[in-house]
Amino acid sequence: MGRPESADFPQLVSWTDRPEPGHPLYSGTATYHKTFDLPETAKPAAGCSSIWATSGKLAQVRLNGQDLGVLWSTPFRVEVTGILKPVGNRLEIDVVNFWPNRIIGDQSLPEEKRFTKTNIRKLTKDTPLMPSGFARPGESA
Repeated sequence: MGRPESADFPQLVSWTDRPEPGHPLYSGTATYHKTFDLPETAKPAAGCSSIWATSGKLAQVRLNGQDLGVLWSTPFRVEVTGILKPVGNRLEIDVVNFWPNRIIGDQSLPEEKRFTKTNIRKLTKDTPLMPSGFARPGESA
């Protein structure tokens, strides 16, 4: 629905800040993945590790092939004891963005080119886009 097939995010930023056509208005699921090693000073059995997403989003988390559940409210934390390894960790996060940005973007398109049809009238082409995607703590996305 108007989005790039894939994209590399060297920095975690809102989809609305991406330059590619389709990212700012994208509504749906995107999978983030990263492979990492723990620093030598970290202890895998230390307990809870945090992940974060902004309000209005859902995130399903997998670490090393194990489903850690769906996060939908603060504190956006998952327990990783016994799952986190010293080397070769594979983190996957499916982030689901809701559809206001797609509706807002569609209001600027001719009706035959719109992706959505809705009776929602409070979102117009002049409504600011909502930050979306996945962000680091203290950043908005």
